[in-house]
Amino acid sequence: MARRLKASGSRVIYFGDGSSDVYGASFADWVFAKSTLARFLEQNRSPYFPFTGFADALDVLRQNLDRFRDGTMQPRSTLRPHPRCRF
Repeated sequence: MARRLKASGSRVIYFGDGSSDVYGASFADWVFAKSTLARFLEQNRSPYFPFTGFADALDVLRQNLDRFRDGTMQPRSTLRPHPRCRF
């Protein structure tokens, strides 16, 4: 889904917590992460927004909604899909 949204020109905000979220997160402009996904992003030096629950994420989104909408919100994810992954 994230790949299709990105291909259509949409800005993508991704929420995840596990290794199975790495591929989807690689198409996101911004990632909200915890647990295994957060550790992976730290190891790969890709910025993300930490969260423990959706209330945390909603606070960030509410406070910065205009910047998410116009694409100026920082930090943006630097993670990219692995070229050999064909999901």
